[in-house]
Amino acid sequence: WKNFENRRYVVLIDMGLHSSKRRFILLDLKTGTAEKYLTSHGKGSDPDGNGYVNSFSNAEGSNQTSLGFYKTDEVYVGKHGRSMRLQGLSSTNSNAYARAIVVHGAAYVSEVSNSAGRSLGCPALDNRVVQA
Repeated sequence: WKNFENRRYVVLIDMGLHSSKRRFILLDLKTGTAEKYLTSHGKGSDPDGNGYVNSFSNAEGSNQTSLGFYKTDEVYVGKHGRSMRLQGLSSTNSNAYARAIVVHGAAYVSEVSNSAGRSLGCPALDNRVVQA
């Protein structure tokens, strides 16, 4: 815990839920509130595009979601706009930083139309959520 600068927010993502469900849960430990958002999963984890994750991988080029605990790193502006790097803390996601698995906004995730497309392994959010 002492190695975490951010001690206010925790995110839980339930990848067992369909991608049309708000499975990205932002917990505010100070206020005790929870906000839920749609989030993508890797297209390699859902090759038939039915919205359910079938498999996970930590391998470069797999385009799959990786399970495990993450620590947030720096916020930067890249090709997807405002983004946040993630460091994998588990053996199942230890390559996250090298794979450029980040939280970012994406046009294929829409809170309005209740849909989340597939990413290259990142937990992408609606652009309006990330840029807020």
